[in-house]
Amino acid sequence: VTSFTRFVIAFSILRAGIGLQSTPANLILISLSLFMTFYVMAPTFDQAWNTGVKPLMDNQITQAEAFEKISDPFRTFMLHNVRDKDFDLFADLARERGQTVSRDT
Repeated sequence: VTSFTRFVIAFSILRAGIGLQSTPANLILISLSLFMTFYVMAPTFDQAWNTGVKPLMDNQITQAEAFEKISDPFRTFMLHNVRDKDFDLFADLARERGQTVSRDT
């Protein structure tokens, strides 16, 4: 589950917990969740920019290299924020379809 999803769920539960059904509006909850997600993931975005996007724009690396360097910070972030139980569930589902799965995915 991404941090955005967690924020949306937490804000929705908070809204229901204090007895409000439609205030603040869903648009406000989504906006707050997006803002908080960008705040939490700022180091990941910075690393992806500095290691992948900027060198690509300066023609220092190829698009294939840039894709790998941009993807790595997001993979690391997601692996640190996924529960082992959830990862194993999706890995088992992938194996049933005949795909190979490693923890490095």
